[in-house]
Amino acid sequence: MLKSKAFWRGVPVGIRVIAAVVGAVGSLSGAGLLGHKAGRNAAESEFSSLVADLRKQVDLLQAFMKDLASIRGPASPLEGKLWRLPGSQIEEELALASNVTDKPVADLVFRILGVGVAHAETTSDADKLKEVRDSMRTRYPTLRRYKADATVGEDRRGYVSEIPKQLLSPEASEKMSDEKYAKALRKTIEEENADRRQLYEIRAGTIRTTVEKAASIYAEGWRASANPGEWIEVLVDEKKNRWEWQKRK
Repeated sequence: MLKSKAFWRGVPVGIRVIAAVVGAVGSLSGAGLLGHKAGRNAAESEFSSLVADLRKQVDLLQAFMKDLASIRGPASPLEGKLWRLPGSQIEEELALASNVTDKPVADLVFRILGVGVAHAETTSDADKLKEVRDSMRTRYPTLRRYKADATVGEDRRGYVSEIPKQLLSPEASEKMSDEKYAKALRKTIEEENADRRQLYEIRAGTIRTTVEKAASIYAEGWRASANPGEWIEVLVDEKKNRWEWQKRK
C-alpha cells in the first residue's frame, strides 16, 4: 500500500512516479486482473492516460537535470542529495520496479514506462535551448547573489520572485531601500523569468505536455536545488493549497 501524501511530500518526484505506477498496477494484480490476457489489456487501457502523464514527469525530470547542469555546472547542490546527474536517476528508479516480485506487475510496469523515452529536438529547438541556457548561465552569478542576500527566492510556480517586505531581515530591507539595488534586482527577476518561460515552452513542446506541467516539475527542482538559508515557497496546507515563504534548511 502506498504511503500517505504527507509521507511522499519529501520524496523526489521521480521516485513517486515509479511508486504510483507500481502501486496502481499492483492493485490490479491483487484483484486478479493481470492473470489473464483480457485483464492485462483492460488494465493497460484503464491506466494509459495516467501512465502517459507519469512518463512525461520522468522525461521532465531528466530535462531539468540537463538544464540545471548546463546553467550551474555539474557540481550542483542536488548532486548526492535528492537527485542524481542526468541519466543515472531514471535507471535507479526503474531498478526499483524490477524488484517487484509479482512478474506480471513488473512486466507491465516496464512495458508502460519503457527505459528512457527519447524526444527528438528540432534544430530550431536546440538553438533556442542553447540560447536560453547561455542567457541563464550568464545571469546565474547575479541571481545567486540576490538569493544569498535573501531578497529573491524560488516560488511555487517555477519562477523567481521578490521576497515580501514583511519577511525581509533588517539587512535585506536595507539593501532593498537602495533604489539602484532594487531596480537591478527587479530587472534580473524579469529577465530570468522570461528565460524560464521560454525554457518551459521548449521543453513542453518537445515532451508534448503543457507549459504549466513543465513549470510545476521544474519548480520542484529549483526549490530542491536551493542552498540552505535561501527563500523557497513551501506547501504547508495541501487541502487548502496554502503556501508560505520559508528559508531552506
